[in-house]
Amino acid sequence: MSPYKILGVTDQATDEEVRRAYLAMAAKYHPDAGGDAWVFAQIREAYDRIIQIRQTGTTSTSQRVQATNAYTPSQSASYAAKPTSTQSKMPAIGNRIVTLLFRQQLPLQSETSYFILVNVLDIVFTNVLLRMHAIEANPIANYVLIHWGFPGMIAFKLFLVACVCLITQLIAVHHLRRARQTLYFGSVIVGAVVAYSAFLLARGH
Repeated sequence: MSPYKILGVTDQATDEEVRRAYLAMAAKYHPDAGGDAWVFAQIREAYDRIIQIRQTGTTSTSQRVQATNAYTPSQSASYAAKPTSTQSKMPAIGNRIVTLLFRQQLPLQSETSYFILVNVLDIVFTNVLLRMHAIEANPIANYVLIHWGFPGMIAFKLFLVACVCLITQLIAVHHLRRARQTLYFGSVIVGAVVAYSAFLLARGH
């Protein structure tokens, strides 16, 4: 995506207009202000790319430094290097692993982790219920279960999870809120299934 499009300006915008657009979006999406860390990183990268493309000299360079420092927390040298106390350690470890694998931070890593977690719980509860002679309610999953057994059904469900994660990551590049809502909706639906499975187990189904 064009860095100008990320900042919401055209390539005909003046340096000052680009700078104001950057500052406005940085204020909105800065992690310390409750914004999205991935979006903020994309905004900073877009601004840096525009400055590099234009190569207008020391004036724009000094403006870039001022704009960057304007939204850098005074208590820490870097948000990414020093997470705030509200960040849990487990998502941070998961984010580092994903970043290492893909060589960049992906959007909605925490939301994706929660979605994967509830699906793993669904597989675990399904396994327990099937061992208690329950019936798979999903007709497609039941078809896979009959023909390829439980390992085949696990592979089928994990394939669906991987497809949803991939699609939402692609959507997030252009529509972050829509992708987040998709993951939240999927997590709620699967979470309801997990809750129902837990209810059946509690009743000794």
